[in-house]
Amino acid sequence: MSTGFRLPHHAWLFLADCERGLLLRNEGEALRIDLKVVQRIEPEPMERAARDEGRPGRFNKGERTIGGDFRDDNAQHVRQATFAKRLAEELEAAVTLNGIEQLAVVAPPRLLGDLRTAFGPTTRRVVTKEIGRDLMHEPVEEIGRQLTKWTADAAVGRRE
Repeated sequence: MSTGFRLPHHAWLFLADCERGLLLRNEGEALRIDLKVVQRIEPEPMERAARDEGRPGRFNKGERTIGGDFRDDNAQHVRQATFAKRLAEELEAAVTLNGIEQLAVVAPPRLLGDLRTAFGPTTRRVVTKEIGRDLMHEPVEEIGRQLTKWTADAAVGRRE
């Protein structure tokens, strides 16, 4: 098992969650990561509408309104798998277009599994690291700092 994370100069990172994806490139060094956004992948309007349909709703029961989570989890997972397939297709094209030779992928565990299944052969060949974490809510600079910390921890042999 690897003791850490390394993202050398000009290495590529794909960051995703269930709503969007970012293709980033490290313009810094392994111990001073400086990520730059190369490509953003957002859901199409129809995908966004379908996603919003699955949000928790409210229903009126007599004089009181009850809020709750009435989503169909299976339908939500199908939408997520469909979006993962689209992310994988766009990533496959970006890998070919940019001549990417090494790629780290960071996504929440369930999405990471869907992506792994959907990756094309070119993407599968270049993925060197997978991390099952949701970092999309962080600013790009903070993601770079977190990855730098993981890299520094790996350099001294610490585990998180």
